[in-house]
Amino acid sequence: MTDEARAGAVEGIQELADAADLSDADAGAGELLGEIRSRGDVVQADIDSEAGVLWAVLQDGTTYNLLLNQSPAVQSAGDARHAAVAAGSGGVSGREYEGVPKGKKAYVRDSLGDCFDLSVTPQIRQYLEDAGYDVDLATGLETIEDYRAITGASMVYVHSHGGFIRTSVGIRQTESGSWALDYGPDQTDPAKKFAIWTETPFTAANLKAYEAEIKSGDLVAAAAITDRKADGGCTKPTKFMVTSSFVEKHWTLEKDSVVFLNTCFSGNSEITEVLFGKGAGLVLGWDHLSSSTVTPRFIMDRMLGANTYQPKTPDQRAFNWVEVKREAEELGILTTEFDESENTFQEIFSPVLVNSNLLFIANPDQDPGTLRPSIEELAVWEENDRLFIDGWFGSEQGKVTVNGTPVTVHDWDPDRVQVTIPRSGPGSYGDVIVEVDGRKSNAVPLTEWRGTLDWWFAPDTAFEQRMSWDVHMRADIHSLRTVLDDAPTGESRDITFSNDSTGELTAKGIETTQISQGNTKTLEWTGGETIAWPDVEGDGTSQTVLGEVNLALNEDGTVDPSGTTIVLSMTASASHTVNRYENGSLVSSGEQPVVMLWTFGLADTSIFGVGAVTMKLDSDFDILPEKRSAGGGGGTTGYFLEWSRMEARGVPTKDQAR
Repeated sequence: MTDEARAGAVEGIQELADAADLSDADAGAGELLGEIRSRGDVVQADIDSEAGVLWAVLQDGTTYNLLLNQSPAVQSAGDARHAAVAAGSGGVSGREYEGVPKGKKAYVRDSLGDCFDLSVTPQIRQYLEDAGYDVDLATGLETIEDYRAITGASMVYVHSHGGFIRTSVGIRQTESGSWALDYGPDQTDPAKKFAIWTETPFTAANLKAYEAEIKSGDLVAAAAITDRKADGGCTKPTKFMVTSSFVEKHWTLEKDSVVFLNTCFSGNSEITEVLFGKGAGLVLGWDHLSSSTVTPRFIMDRMLGANTYQPKTPDQRAFNWVEVKREAEELGILTTEFDESENTFQEIFSPVLVNSNLLFIANPDQDPGTLRPSIEELAVWEENDRLFIDGWFGSEQGKVTVNGTPVTVHDWDPDRVQVTIPRSGPGSYGDVIVEVDGRKSNAVPLTEWRGTLDWWFAPDTAFEQRMSWDVHMRADIHSLRTVLDDAPTGESRDITFSNDSTGELTAKGIETTQISQGNTKTLEWTGGETIAWPDVEGDGTSQTVLGEVNLALNEDGTVDPSGTTIVLSMTASASHTVNRYENGSLVSSGEQPVVMLWTFGLADTSIFGVGAVTMKLDSDFDILPEKRSAGGGGGTTGYFLEWSRMEARGVPTKDQAR
C-alpha cells in the first residue's frame, strides 16, 4: 500500500468508528468490528477486552487501534468521592527513602483535548517552577517530537491516553491469494506494546516521515477521544502513539528521577523496567483505567511542598513519597471507581477493571524520596560549632545558607547534613535553607538569645562572691509537622550554650569571727578568674550543659506564652584566693573553689536529678527578666540569681512551612 492508500484506509475506518453507536456495548462494538472486518484493505480485526482496544491490521501490516476508554462524564467518580473524605492522621515518615532527583530539568506533557480537564498540567507546571525546576512544556498538545525531546530529565509528568497497542506486523499472502498476518514460526498473536498518545496526526505525509519508526514498532496509530464537538460529543481522531521502545531509545533520565504517567494502564512492568533502565528512581502509574485529576494534584503538591491544592495552615514542607502514598490511601484517592451502570463498554471491560489503582513503583537500585529538599528539624552541637540538619536531601551534595549566608558543609548524607556555623555574626542564626541544584528546601530558623546572667553569694554586707556571664544560646524552636497533613506540634528540644559565652568570678570582703576569748579568725576574699562557659569541671574546658526548650504551640503556630519556657540545668565552678588569719597572723593562703549548682534554693525543677531553672518566654520568644533569692535573712544577704531580658533573634514566623 502507498502512504496515501494507508492514510485513506485509516480515514475510512475512522469514519466507521465516528458513526458507530457504542451506547449498547454488545451491539455497537460488535457491529463496528463487523464493518471493519468487511473492508477489503483490512487483513484482520478484533477486540482486546483486557486492554480495552479494538484493533485492525491493514494489508501492509500497519495497525489501527481504537481506545475504548471511558467517556469524560464518568471519569470524575474518584474525584467526587474525595471531596467528602476527611483528612486522615497517623503514620511515620519513611526514613529508608531520602533521595532527591539529581538536576532540575522537568518535562510536563499533555496530549489530551478539551473533552478532558486541561487545568491539571498548568497547575503541576506551576508547582514545579515554584519549587525551582526548569520546566519544559511545549504547547499543551504534545507531538512525537515533544516526547522525543525528553532528555536529562529529573521529573516527567505525562497526562494523556495510554494503553497496550498493536504494533505493525508482517503480512503474508496465502495460496489462495488473500492476505493474512504473519505471526512468525510460533504462530503467536501480533505484538503489542505500551504506548502514549501524541497529537501528531495520522496522515500520508507523517506515514512517510516516520516510516522506519512505524515498522520498528516505536510508533503506532490509534484513535481516541480528544476534542469537544459542537454538539457536545467528543471526536475520536487517529493520531500516533509513542511506544515503550520509543521511550527506551530517546528518553534520558537523571539519577533518582521521578516519572508520573497519568495515563491508562501505565503502571505496568514493561514501561517501568524501561524507565528504570533509563535512570528513574520512582515510577507512578495506573494499573488499569486512569481518571482522577485530584490524585496527581494531591501527590505533586505534597511531594513539592506547593501548598496550593487543599493547603494547610501553616504551610507544609515537601514530604517523602512513602508518607504521601500513605495519606493518599487514607483519603481513598489511589483507587478510582468506575460506575458500571454508566460504563459504555462494561461488557468489553471485565468487572475487575471497574477499580483502578495508582501504583508507586520504586527502583530497587536507587533511593527515591521526594522532589525537593525538605528540612525536618535542626540541632546545634555547640562544642564543635556544628549544626545538624535532619530531613530529606539526596546523595548529591548541595549547599546550605543560614540567614542568607553560605556555610561550610562538613558532611552530607541523604537524611542528615552537617555544617560548620560561626559563633557570632552572619550565618550564626536565622533561617536555614538547604539547596540542591537550584531547588530550595523549606526554611527552618535557628533561634538565638544573648544576655547577662548573675549569681552571687552575700552572707552579709561586708563581702560577697559573684559569678557573672554573658550568655549565648541557640536552638531550633519551630513547631514540627511529623505527619503529612497533620497540625504541627511543639515539643521539647535540646539547648546548650555557645562557646562564645564567657563568665567571670570576683570575690571581695573580710569576715572576722571570734574563735575564743581574745582569739579571732579573719577570712579575706580576693581575686577571681575568667570562666570558660560552661566550665563544669573547673579546668578551663568546655562541656555540654543540660537544657531543654519546652514549647507549647497551638495549631496555627503561634506561641502560648503561659506554656513556653526554657529549662536550664547549669553547673559552673571557679576559684578565688582565701587568706586565713588568726589573731592578726596569716595562717594559710590559697585558692578555694566556688561551685554553682542551682542547689541553694534557686532551682524550681530538675533535669535528670540535677537542679534546673525555668526561664519564661513571651509571645515573641524573648526570655523575660527575673531575680531570685534564697537562704538569706533579708533582702541583701543569701544566694541570688538574676538575668536580664534576652531578645530572641531568628524566630519562627507563622507562615513558614513545617
